[in-house]
Amino acid sequence: MDRLTQNIENHFNLFASNKPWIDIKYNKRIIRRNQFRNNESLSQGLLANRRCDVYVPGGVLRAAGFTVADQTCKGDETIELINMMSSMQEESKNWILPLDSCCLSPSGSLNISISRRQTFEKVLKMVQDEGDRYGYKTLSMNQDVLLHCAVGPTNQESDMTLTQLRALLLRDHMEIMLKSVKLPVHNAGQPNIPIWISEVFLISRHEKLPTVEHCTKKLQTSLEESEFRVPTESMTEENRLQASNACNVLLNVSGYVEEQRTIGKNYSKNIKTISVNETGTESVNLLEELSMIEFVLDSLKKTVDIFVLHITSHDREYKQQCLDILQRICSQHKCQHVHLVHGHVQVESSMPPGHMQISAHEFFKVRSKQMRKASEMKHGETIQGEMWDARIARLTSAALKFELLGTSPHNNIKLNLGEEAESRDGVFVMYNYARLSTLFNKLEQRVHAQYYPPLPDIKDIDFSFLKEEAEWYILFQYILPFPDIVAELLQPIFNSIGPRIQLQTHKICAFLMNLSKDLSTYYSRTHVLGEPRQHLLPVMFARLHLLKAVQRVMLNSLSLLNIQPLQQM
Repeated sequence: MDRLTQNIENHFNLFASNKPWIDIKYNKRIIRRNQFRNNESLSQGLLANRRCDVYVPGGVLRAAGFTVADQTCKGDETIELINMMSSMQEESKNWILPLDSCCLSPSGSLNISISRRQTFEKVLKMVQDEGDRYGYKTLSMNQDVLLHCAVGPTNQESDMTLTQLRALLLRDHMEIMLKSVKLPVHNAGQPNIPIWISEVFLISRHEKLPTVEHCTKKLQTSLEESEFRVPTESMTEENRLQASNACNVLLNVSGYVEEQRTIGKNYSKNIKTISVNETGTESVNLLEELSMIEFVLDSLKKTVDIFVLHITSHDREYKQQCLDILQRICSQHKCQHVHLVHGHVQVESSMPPGHMQISAHEFFKVRSKQMRKASEMKHGETIQGEMWDARIARLTSAALKFELLGTSPHNNIKLNLGEEAESRDGVFVMYNYARLSTLFNKLEQRVHAQYYPPLPDIKDIDFSFLKEEAEWYILFQYILPFPDIVAELLQPIFNSIGPRIQLQTHKICAFLMNLSKDLSTYYSRTHVLGEPRQHLLPVMFARLHLLKAVQRVMLNSLSLLNIQPLQQM
């Protein structure tokens, strides 16, 4: 809809005589969606029940300089208004939302309706043509992104906390999202994650970085020669204790921080001095952590157009800002640093507080046990063997990802061990995808048995048979806007001054959940595979192409979460 309103506003700019008013009001909403407004009778000769999707109030038309006909003087529109309406109608043939009609109502508003048949044709054809690339717009940017995930060591299964797991899943999600829009992505500081995390959540185990001693020496020299270094004679007793280590350097960055705050980089006011041997991520000091980032930056052979995206929890944000500042003042690489700061994950239970020290691995085993019990209640004693073990593991992985990624990242998450609190969002999405897979498997079997003719090519489908509002709603709310949702989610990385950014990473989970709810409602009351009668086949074929597009959007969305869907439940 945003693209449609933009096209209409462009025509206003072109044809309106009162262009100064248009310029002033351009960022206001002058085009309105017809959600709750009763449809009016349109111009003379048109049906009274003609559909209106968007409209421009008569007052807006008059303010823009158009003379609008009213009920007592029909047909007295100005030439400019007639030309604008004619131009929009003609040019809309090339829009993703072509117009069906563009007419004046008796009250003077400009009523515009979208050609649903042509929109179905264009959008569903686009989904089919782009396939596994649908929704992934290539961003016209020449930037590399370096992901730095500050999680700490996670070598042992018992060491991995749920908060650390959340950070890993966020990093994995962001890497896939960025690569989906063709941006080069690199990793620094990737922990050596346990094998079970890699297997269950499909997270790649990056090779350990080679020695970075040469980077450390180069940075040490730069820091020792820095204008921000505190001279020994100027140090307080506390400063001397900080700098007691022979290879340590103490920097006074309070002036730099204040200077950055004046241009919108709101670093913590508490950052006054930085000791480069202060502990950063667990046992790794800031200089060692900075050396790992510098090593990757050196390998890129670029000094500009690099974004460093730090993924860190609230309690590590201060240290990450210190690391950010160190890189800015001592490295030859001029990077833009942004910080995705996430909340903690807490587990609630009826057990006493002291018993709630539960690792990510233990929590996964609890959820897996609950998933198996739910499957046994549904399928009985058939829940046996390696196939079912793999299926339950995949369902549990999807459920946990929705639990940890389905909340806005800056909020804390409270999980409950009880079965009644078990997250079913991920399972519900997987179930609805499996329903579609089962539908198309059944279609293929019946075509093979010559019960149905083969599904015609999309160019031979008459989409005027898709008359239900639910069908239009699914196309308009989910299939059409999916590419914009993905692109808009990533924009804060490149548009923010920094350092902290608000990334709505939970939107993909919310999108999939809402789509699954509306799909489930539509599928439950619509008989898609009907009898093979000649007059029933056109509507069946149109619905099948619509559902094929829904399946593609769901698959591409799940891919962004690194979730492999099930073909059957």
